[in-house]
Amino acid sequence: MLFPILYLLFGIKPLHTENGAVWALHYIPYFGMYYALAFLFLGSIRLETLSIALASFWPYLLGLLSVFFGTEQKWVATTSKKSTDDAFMKWAWPHVFIILLSLFSMIVGWYDPSNFWTTLFNTLWVVLNMYLLYLFLTGEKRFVKVREKII
Repeated sequence: MLFPILYLLFGIKPLHTENGAVWALHYIPYFGMYYALAFLFLGSIRLETLSIALASFWPYLLGLLSVFFGTEQKWVATTSKKSTDDAFMKWAWPHVFIILLSLFSMIVGWYDPSNFWTTLFNTLWVVLNMYLLYLFLTGEKRFVKVREKII
């Protein structure tokens, strides 16, 4: 999720190649395999599955950091009587931050693009990530509406 943002903001590529076509030649098979595996394991590719998979970065990152630093993360069951507003803000702010950072990176990336095609590909990647995070943040009602439009 950070690769296209890093490219658009700083021109940093995860794979150093001489041009965008060579980079795409190496990356597109990975990108295709990601969605092909989702299809093979689940029988279909659904927006909510992709959205939740992308948005799960924050709990996984917290879990990894807790292992490295030997700390414990507090966990509250979904059916708990605790305030849902506090829980939402605790878990949603990284997603909102990534969306805002993505918007900012597109502005910076298109200010003076060094390679049109690489900038375009990374912009489309950022837009896809933002859309999936947006779907995650807006909740299940949004998925039902999108699914009804598709069907």
